[in-house]
Amino acid sequence: MNRSTFRKIWGDLWTRKSRTILVSVSIFIGVLGVVTLITAGDLLVRQLKADVKESELPMLAANVVVPPSEGDVTLDDATYLDALTEAFPDITAIEGSSNNPFYWKLPDEGRFREARLFAYTDAMSDKPVEPMRLVEGDYPQPGQHQLVVEQRMADDFDLSVGDAIDVRMLGEDEFPTETWTISGIVFHAYNQLSDQSMYALYDEAPAATGVSGLSTISARFDDFAQAEANKDAFQTFVNDNTPYSALIVQATDPADNAAIQSSEDFALILSVLAIVSMLVSGFLVLNVINNLVTEQRRQIGVMKSLGTTRGEMFVIYGGIAVSYGLIGVIPGVLLGIPLGYEMAVLIGDFANTLIDTFAVSTTAIALGIVLGLAVPVISAVIPVYIGTRVSILDAMTDLGIGGGYNVGLLNRTIKALPVPLNIKQSLNNLTQKKARLALTVITLTLALSAFMGVSAVFVQINSVLQDILDTFGYQIIFQTTQSQEFEPIQTLLMDNIDGIAEVYPGSGGIVQLEGYISESNQSSQMLVQGIVPETAMTDSTLVEGTAWENDPEREGIVLTNEITNSIGKGVGDTVTLIANGQRLEQEIIGVVNYPIPMGIMPWEDLSRLTGFTLGAPTPNQYFTGVQIDDYSGTLPGGAITAWGVDSQAAGFVTMLDGSPITPGQPGVMLTQAAADAGGYAVGDTITVRAGDCMATGDPDAADPAVCTATVPITGIFMPPSQMASSQIPQDMMAIYWEDLATMEGLNLNGEPVPNAFFVLTQAADPTAREVDGLIENVNDLLVDNGITASYTNMVEIADQASDAILSIGIVLNMASFIMAAVGAIGLITTLSIAVFERQKEIGVMRSVGAKSPTIIMQFLVEGLLVGIIAWIIAAPVSVGLAWGITEILPFGEFIQFDYPPVMLPVGFVGILIIATISSVWPSVSAARKTVSDILRYQ
Repeated sequence: MNRSTFRKIWGDLWTRKSRTILVSVSIFIGVLGVVTLITAGDLLVRQLKADVKESELPMLAANVVVPPSEGDVTLDDATYLDALTEAFPDITAIEGSSNNPFYWKLPDEGRFREARLFAYTDAMSDKPVEPMRLVEGDYPQPGQHQLVVEQRMADDFDLSVGDAIDVRMLGEDEFPTETWTISGIVFHAYNQLSDQSMYALYDEAPAATGVSGLSTISARFDDFAQAEANKDAFQTFVNDNTPYSALIVQATDPADNAAIQSSEDFALILSVLAIVSMLVSGFLVLNVINNLVTEQRRQIGVMKSLGTTRGEMFVIYGGIAVSYGLIGVIPGVLLGIPLGYEMAVLIGDFANTLIDTFAVSTTAIALGIVLGLAVPVISAVIPVYIGTRVSILDAMTDLGIGGGYNVGLLNRTIKALPVPLNIKQSLNNLTQKKARLALTVITLTLALSAFMGVSAVFVQINSVLQDILDTFGYQIIFQTTQSQEFEPIQTLLMDNIDGIAEVYPGSGGIVQLEGYISESNQSSQMLVQGIVPETAMTDSTLVEGTAWENDPEREGIVLTNEITNSIGKGVGDTVTLIANGQRLEQEIIGVVNYPIPMGIMPWEDLSRLTGFTLGAPTPNQYFTGVQIDDYSGTLPGGAITAWGVDSQAAGFVTMLDGSPITPGQPGVMLTQAAADAGGYAVGDTITVRAGDCMATGDPDAADPAVCTATVPITGIFMPPSQMASSQIPQDMMAIYWEDLATMEGLNLNGEPVPNAFFVLTQAADPTAREVDGLIENVNDLLVDNGITASYTNMVEIADQASDAILSIGIVLNMASFIMAAVGAIGLITTLSIAVFERQKEIGVMRSVGAKSPTIIMQFLVEGLLVGIIAWIIAAPVSVGLAWGITEILPFGEFIQFDYPPVMLPVGFVGILIIATISSVWPSVSAARKTVSDILRYQ
């Protein structure tokens, strides 16, 4: 490349400084978008993969609770975990954990704060499942009143190693305050409540929380297939062989982590939008180089006449394109690196990861540089190739507007339109440069489509989310750590707390739904929320059906559309629910959208189904004494221990002879010890006496028809291994639990007990801060009465969800704004070139008396027309884009795609604003030209 080539490139760049600036800014914006968005996605995924390791994730996680029917029971959690390991040899690691609310404050503070106290059956330094990382200090030591704090909570409250905090000891009488010391700071990537989490030793946690026992049992197997195959048996084993009730057992494939997959999908969307925004810059470069070559046709003719080759011309105009790229790439990369890091930090807050060390993405930098240089050069190839084909004669005799001006069909159609003359002239001018018009329209269309499509998705998600959060209409939900009856809680709150309009009972549980298989964990289990029907589920929240709107006493269940689609049923059909061996048929009376598959039913029905009752036996955990006529075993007087089981447990035990008992059919099973003591065999008949029919009962109250039964022995069974090490005699009988309870005269249903309470405030639209204040008052009152609970501020959740959606929407729309900026620059450039090309036309208009407003209006109308054309094309494209983003993002079936109509006028107004602003400078520039200026130029 010789000096003349450099001088030519420099001359074109410097002579058209405004054009150089506009194109370089366009490339700068595109490169900035590429580096920023790809850096954010890359750092997020990289950090999550570093924090969340496949080899550390559980394959089965059972949420457990001791049901109220168990009363006070001494827990031996180590024995239960050992029994699970023995029963399931494929388990490679198992851990129990507790997660309960506790209350703490700094020594100089007046009010206690709520946090979550986690404790583990294994040492924190040697956790086999979801381990934590010690950032600073040491783990707690026994007997030292120490705990460690999650790093994000420590940052929020400015807590450090060695700080002392006051802890309210909820496990002791009158709740004294003790001083505990922060021994360390940990980072726990697997904790979803990281900003409110502290950790203590398992043996010391109950003193602070007032709650003993486990919240979760987590296990890893040799492989996920084994874990998935053993899920139901794992839940049955926990229910039948421990005091715990396994509310839900979830099987999760560590190789398919939802958090990482969602982050990768999100990063992919960011990358696609970033690259598209860079390609939009390429359209502008193509347009500019095309116009540059067109306006320099005479120069090209002169250069050809002097012997310049087409290859040398490619070097000249390609060099101009590379120069545009260099000017834009350098600041774009340098600014994009820190912006991408800051964006990753922002997104990390929502993805439950902590990015606290500055990092760069070499992928983003390399793509930014390559695209920033390659896109302008590639964009310049076609216009340079076409432009340099001109012959010397054509170049030297170019007259600008050709003879074909205003003679085509389109031009004749425009001429016939009933619009002012200057509007017709604007339309004609647009049609003369169809390729330029197409490129400009494509640029604006891509920008507008991205903005409208991305915005449409998040407007829709936010709308659906608000509907979901408003479904039940409660502002506070709290769950007591120990079961409480509803009326005392209601009276206590209503009589002592101002601002509460009403308190309602509720419940929650996991049941099996016949015919349903969850896509997420391949299980028939689903979450069911128990509510007071007359307080929720209006027709505004229902997709189908009326639920309890017209009949609060109606029996039935409301399901989410994901479940009804999966089982192929709808309103009016019947489904079967199974829990604790009980089966309950329910009519589907409504269908709702919800982000997780679940059911909604009256809370009393759910409590009875899941065993949250008082005064009724719990299947498989029901042991009592009965008598068998002419039996002589371990206990005197013909007495024997009877075990009340359900059909699931009866089918699970090991049979030595015969067959298990069947619900609805008379019969009992005996252990081998009981059969030997009584000399019984399968098929023999025995007479069983229970309750008031026993020798120790009340003869006057006895009804032999109820408390006496003559039944066959259906089988001989081996009791579970846990019973062998318990105090239960080995000579025992098993009988269907409902038959045993009837013989004893017990209530089969019991009195339902809520495991959740819903609070409705008097304020119609309270703020999250106002609800927090009410929660503090409720908590203080309950704690003073010996009741601890965990609270959910539904208003705060709604605000946080909206903020999260808004933040993600802003991140995605950043690409849209980048494209919009490039489109605006493209329109400015296009109109500026048009002003340059049509100086003769402007001179003629001036010479016949056209005023500046007339000239301004002509070019302004051209810009607005380009914007309107782009909007017409972008409207349907944005619908398709919104649908695609909805399918990619992990929203599930609860988001049924529905393009918000409001986006059409919003997009139209937006493009008119962009087009108007972009047209002002070229329009004013054209209006300022005088006849003498034009004549001197010519």
